[in-house]
Amino acid sequence: MATIITKNSATAGNTPSNLTQGELAINVTDGRLFYGSGSGNAVKQFDTIPTASFAIQALSASWAPSVASNPFPFTGSAIISGSLAITGSIQVGVPGVNNPSLDTTIGTLSRGTQAKVDWINGYLNNSSGVTSVDWESAFLNDGNAITRVDWGNGSLNDSAGTTALDWESRRMIDAAGARSADFDVRSLIYPDNTTALNYGTQNQISMIGSVSVTGSLTVSGSSTFTNIGPAIFSGSVNSQGGFTGSLQGTASYATVAQTLLGSVTSASYAATASYSLGPIRNIQNVADGTAVTGTTSNTLTKSILIPANTVGVNDVIYIKARARKTGTAGTLVVRMYINTSAAIGGSLIATSATNATVTLYHQYSRTAVVKSTTNTETMAGNGNVNPDDNTALSFAVSTSNIDWTVDQYLIVAHANGSIADSSVNSFAHMQINKG
Repeated sequence: MATIITKNSATAGNTPSNLTQGELAINVTDGRLFYGSGSGNAVKQFDTIPTASFAIQALSASWAPSVASNPFPFTGSAIISGSLAITGSIQVGVPGVNNPSLDTTIGTLSRGTQAKVDWINGYLNNSSGVTSVDWESAFLNDGNAITRVDWGNGSLNDSAGTTALDWESRRMIDAAGARSADFDVRSLIYPDNTTALNYGTQNQISMIGSVSVTGSLTVSGSSTFTNIGPAIFSGSVNSQGGFTGSLQGTASYATVAQTLLGSVTSASYAATASYSLGPIRNIQNVADGTAVTGTTSNTLTKSILIPANTVGVNDVIYIKARARKTGTAGTLVVRMYINTSAAIGGSLIATSATNATVTLYHQYSRTAVVKSTTNTETMAGNGNVNPDDNTALSFAVSTSNIDWTVDQYLIVAHANGSIADSSVNSFAHMQINKG
């Protein structure tokens, strides 16, 4: 029986230049079959697969369309056992705006012309083409391409891309980039990076600065307010237990056995009576100061901070202090100053009388009146005068230019008459009646 052999080539990539209509040719290396179309001896390739399901088990040959712009088309399902290597792109359905496509060259999965997945750069994009997820940089972005979640650095960002919450450092950040809350130290932070409120100790909150309460404040247990000044309370304050600190403003208090003006210090209250504190502020220190021993020089024994703006024009200030002396070898002179540092100096507002050698206890007081921003008036401060100023003297008053808008200190100093004696300030107290 005769064997019919068509035109053929064993050279990969070879294609016939022309074929008569109906004439066949095959490239046996590539597995490609060509035919003459009869239109000017044009050559066409058999590259259309009929509509059907087909299975490719282990096809090792390459499929190359005769026309580069003509993709590999089929309709139905394909079952592939093994690997499928594709160079170029895959389009599903008729090419159009909303049809999906896969481009293995640039590494994208697209819908129409918009790349939705870019696995080369590690992006997921939204419908506007803006990257929503950047898993290479570990970002989650909004529609304006602003990073809102940065899980690489552990932050949540605002609409400007500024960190608002840093969970790596466990902090909340304000718009200026400063800490506003620090969960490690359990604090709320002022813009100048100082602590405003600390809740680090169980069942205790420390507040620093000015506290304003409008309405009713109920405290159950023992509460301590230290230099919060001034604390302004409008309404009622009920303390069931103890209260330490000072208050300014009009508050309603209930007390069992005492009526106090100014500072309420470790006092217990019950709802059986009430009184108004009025505009009074108290600052005090009842701990023993530094003992003055082995010297007859004027020596600091205690200093108390008076926070800026605690005192103002038209205020009346009552100052009281107590001295204890050990030994009777010499006398004792006590002086008080208002100074901008915790040291002897500034404005001398009181000098006590020279106490007799046998005097072991001495308590003295002075009244200061703030006449203006440049004039704080007291009894003459540089003479040996009475223990208090409820008296008539030939001394003229002293006027001091004290700037109460900055921090000041009440300074107490002792000058022993003999190095054999020792003296110490027992307490110092300022009551400020607001004008």
